[in-house]
Amino acid sequence: MRLRKGYKRRSKQDVTLKNIRTVCFVDEEKRKSKSKASLGFDSSSKFWKTFLVIFAAFLTFVGPTYMVYIFLNVLDLSWAVAMISGFVLFIVGLALILFLIKRKMID
Repeated sequence: MRLRKGYKRRSKQDVTLKNIRTVCFVDEEKRKSKSKASLGFDSSSKFWKTFLVIFAAFLTFVGPTYMVYIFLNVLDLSWAVAMISGFVLFIVGLALILFLIKRKMID
C-alpha cells in the first residue's frame, strides 16, 4: 500500500501509547468530576434528577400552603411559627431549584 506524499507510517507502539494516554486522561477527568460533586449521590442518574425536581416543587408550593395549614390546625403551633416555617420551606425550595438550574440538571 502506498502512502500519500508527506504521510508517515505509524508504528503500533505509537498508536497504543496514544490510546493509553487518552484512556488515562478520560479516567482522570471522570475521577475529578466525581470528586467535585458536593452531594453524596450520582447527580447524573434519572432517578435523582426526577426526585430532586419533584422535591423542589413540593417544598416551593406545598411548604407555604399545606404545611402552614398542618402546623396551625393539626399540630396547634402558633401563627408566627407556622408562617416562619412555611417561609423557610419556600426559600429552601427556591434554593434547590436554583441549585438544579446551576448544575444544569433542569433547563
